[in-house]
Amino acid sequence: MRSSMEQLSKRFTLTLVVGVLLWCLLIHAPPCQAATVWSDDFNDGTLDGWTVDTGVFSADDHTLQGDAGMMSRASHTSTVATGTWSFDIHCGYLGIGVQFISLEIGAPLIEYYSYDITVSGRNEQIYFFRHWNYVPTRLGNYTPTTILGWHHFDITRDADGQFYVYINGTLAMEFVDTTYNSSNYFVVQAELDTAIDNIRVSDTVDISPPTTSNGELPPGIPGFPAVTIGAGLVLAMVLILGKRRKKK
Repeated sequence: MRSSMEQLSKRFTLTLVVGVLLWCLLIHAPPCQAATVWSDDFNDGTLDGWTVDTGVFSADDHTLQGDAGMMSRASHTSTVATGTWSFDIHCGYLGIGVQFISLEIGAPLIEYYSYDITVSGRNEQIYFFRHWNYVPTRLGNYTPTTILGWHHFDITRDADGQFYVYINGTLAMEFVDTTYNSSNYFVVQAELDTAIDNIRVSDTVDISPPTTSNGELPPGIPGFPAVTIGAGLVLAMVLILGKRRKKK
């Protein structure tokens, strides 16, 4: 009777382990849904939600474009300080600046307290700045193949202040900065032949960060995705139990 109960217990354990293995391999959690807080693609041709305090802006061509003859600045209420900021920028020779986390509306061209992406056609560089009381600190920079024209940006920041900046789908900058943990505005400063479009701001990190600084996956079991390493361990348990059963 005892032997029969032991055999039944082993069979139950084996069945349970195989079931867990199949669940790990076949059942995947649904992807994290982006929690969009606000967005604007300017397809309505209006500046609804925007405040222009310097220069002239227009959305007639379904982008937010400043007046060609002066520096123009517009702001949109935005309280997101942790999450994802996505937008397209058209860069001209004089460049364009986006304070995607801004606590105050400071003097034109220089923000009081903000994080800023600046695309400079004159310097052929894309910069990431932190502004503190008129003093800009460069946290990163990137040289694209071509500076003039359209570029797509995705910026993520988690609760620990870890920034990842993707430009045209490439990880261009990464660093940690915890100076600001709140925001009031999203600010655009446009110069000659510059524009911004397809803005989407969410309060979740919508792009999985690289697993290492060079983007390589961590070591895992050959033939298994990194996320199913646990399933590989379960498989090893199945093999061990199977061998023990054969010895009986």
